[in-house]
Amino acid sequence: MDSYSVAEAALGVCLRIHPKGRVVTRVKSIGALALMLFPLLGCSSPAGPSEDSPRIDPSWIVDSLRDGVSADGLFRLADVREFPDEATRQEGGALAVAIVKFLGSTTGAIREYVETTHGAAIEFDKLFPCGRIVYVVSPFNPVKSETASAIRNVTGGAWVQPMCLTLAGPPVMLQYVAARARVRVVGGVIGGGPLVGNEFYSVGVPKAAPTRFVQTPERAAQRVFMRTNTRIAKVPDLLHDQYYIGPTVVNGRPLGFLWIFTLERPVTVIRQGQRFQTSRFYVVYGFSSYDVTEVFVDGPVALAPFWERFGYLGSDGQTVTDSVMVEPRFPLSLATFELAP
Repeated sequence: MDSYSVAEAALGVCLRIHPKGRVVTRVKSIGALALMLFPLLGCSSPAGPSEDSPRIDPSWIVDSLRDGVSADGLFRLADVREFPDEATRQEGGALAVAIVKFLGSTTGAIREYVETTHGAAIEFDKLFPCGRIVYVVSPFNPVKSETASAIRNVTGGAWVQPMCLTLAGPPVMLQYVAARARVRVVGGVIGGGPLVGNEFYSVGVPKAAPTRFVQTPERAAQRVFMRTNTRIAKVPDLLHDQYYIGPTVVNGRPLGFLWIFTLERPVTVIRQGQRFQTSRFYVVYGFSSYDVTEVFVDGPVALAPFWERFGYLGSDGQTVTDSVMVEPRFPLSLATFELAP
């Protein structure tokens, strides 16, 4: 299987960076390995580091949102499921741990990519989940139902789980699991369905990243309220950053995800000389080329649908290329702003 190992074929995907910066995938034929099983290696899940985060102040949110906040002041993050076949939070977490433990038992391009983006060797067998696993909302509307599963994986929602080596943190990698992956952890093994490609992405957190690398939604909510002086109307979602598929590094800069907040009413802002009203504001998750302390708005005009080409290997091992129309959900031309006087 040329430069890729059979073990990596079982994962179904290997990352590379397109010259123009878009993340693409090279899916290897898995043939008879379509239902390959491998054991989980010590999938204990310590709670992870205590998150350096404020608790939600009731003055930051509308009264009707109080049920969306736990007794200890944390958002009850949504178990978003757009399709009935998506992995649940528990299933996504189990897959994230399983794949990280598997990476520790093998060598190859995926492990090399994680260590390269981290900037050092990683003791994969000592990694454990830290912080909350969060559903990542796709920046695209769902693609047509007859689209190949490998494309649905890469354009759909996902779960992202930080992984740590110590309880004090910081995370050393992020593990990403496509919500529509057809495999599950059952009886201590990954199986239950064919691996069709784009199920998993793994990336190292740069060593130079801040100790409190993952910005909690509570910290982000505080920033939004203080910046806009307007209450938050719903529990935030996590969104793909700039249409890059999965967390990755482009030109040495980390790219990842954005918390998206909806306010109780529109606020008039001035952005790049334009004055308009918006109730939607963004704060980065922490793995991003943007300033983690800043609050952003997107443009007032939605992006038009566009054709995107995806390549993958079919069941016969031959390369298949599909052009699929994708529809952006948000403008995501992020910029800083000033509140209008």
